[in-house]
Amino acid sequence: MTVYNIIASVLSGFIGSMGMGGGGILIIYLTAILDLPQLYSQGINLLIFIPTAVTAIIRYIKLKIIDFSKVKQFYYLIIPGALAGFYLTQITDKNISGKVFGVFLLITGLIELFKKAKSHN
Repeated sequence: MTVYNIIASVLSGFIGSMGMGGGGILIIYLTAILDLPQLYSQGINLLIFIPTAVTAIIRYIKLKIIDFSKVKQFYYLIIPGALAGFYLTQITDKNISGKVFGVFLLITGLIELFKKAKSHN
């Protein structure tokens, strides 16, 4: 394992555990630096996401900062959404998937950069 792999892994896990999309860091690293195909990078990211998510969820539950009533609002549509997303990646050109992901990251990054912070007091 190279020092770059270690840095990418730690950074991805750190950001992912805060619920901010550490997979974006990992996928960019895997595709841009390690030159892996986009779909391979997405698959690796999904597999790595599982322990990161479980670890963060346990901690968030202990801190009582998960509103389970909000979770229920989204829970039942997540699986169909994931299946639809997977299906779309299979029927579209592989380059389109990477471009859509890049645009999504850019848009969400800009939104986060320019939105006003909310107080949670």
